[in-house]
Amino acid sequence: MVETIDYINSRVRPRIVWYDRKAVRCKRISMLLQYLAAAASIGVMVLLHLQSHFFTACVAALAALSVTVEKIGQFGNLWRSYRLCAEALEMELQLYSHQSGPYVVSSIERDRLLVERIEQLLAREAGDWRSIVLSGDAAAAEANLHKT
Repeated sequence: MVETIDYINSRVRPRIVWYDRKAVRCKRISMLLQYLAAAASIGVMVLLHLQSHFFTACVAALAALSVTVEKIGQFGNLWRSYRLCAEALEMELQLYSHQSGPYVVSSIERDRLLVERIEQLLAREAGDWRSIVLSGDAAAAEANLHKT
């Protein structure tokens, strides 16, 4: 039988780090694409007044490309989903370590409950990730993650 501390160190902590890194990466990409689209959109307006048709078309294409990449890549949705999962995993560890919330039970029951709740969170996140990537529905993913 695996000790709880081994489970936490080999399964939970690495997942928290992974989700945190992915959340940071997706946030950076999402924000970069959104700022690029905003700047390019403003640039189009300026170039229209200067009547520079070639540069206007290039900047408009850049704005459209950045919006399209964000939409297809779902970086903003993935960022929120990854952040929610990392925070939910961390919250479970905090509740467990302080014997709070659902963990106000016997030691054996507390260990079993931790594993069950962590695995449910990870399974739900895997399903949410699939739904975001396939359908782009981040609102449903966020709602499902908070069901515990």
